[in-house]
Amino acid sequence: MSERKYIFELSEEEVKILAYGGMPKELKLKLQEIAEYINTKKRIEAVKSAQAKHKKIDLVNYIEKIRKEYPKAYAKWSDNDDIQLKKEFLNGKSPAELSKIFERQPGGIRSRLIKLSLIEINRNK
Repeated sequence: MSERKYIFELSEEEVKILAYGGMPKELKLKLQEIAEYINTKKRIEAVKSAQAKHKKIDLVNYIEKIRKEYPKAYAKWSDNDDIQLKKEFLNGKSPAELSKIFERQPGGIRSRLIKLSLIEINRNK
């Protein structure tokens, strides 16, 4: 009886079948198919991971760029910020003026005014 040697190498990047000693041809072909499937999945995951990392870096760079003009852009609103925003808005300040006061983008001010039910969404665009 011949000795059967099946040698596999597994790594984070890929699966390799290094030897097929005494392995039936059908099994060898199936294992090659499985290894290729696993390797394809690993490559796809690696690409997706790299893309996600790139998107995250792009988002961080985008926020840093915006914060040069609006230092508090995308920062969490505090309860005191909400109280002050409501007070200033009810005293007649425009979203543009509030944007300067709160160091936030005009869109961020409008969104917060909507959330605080101080203005309504204009759906007739």
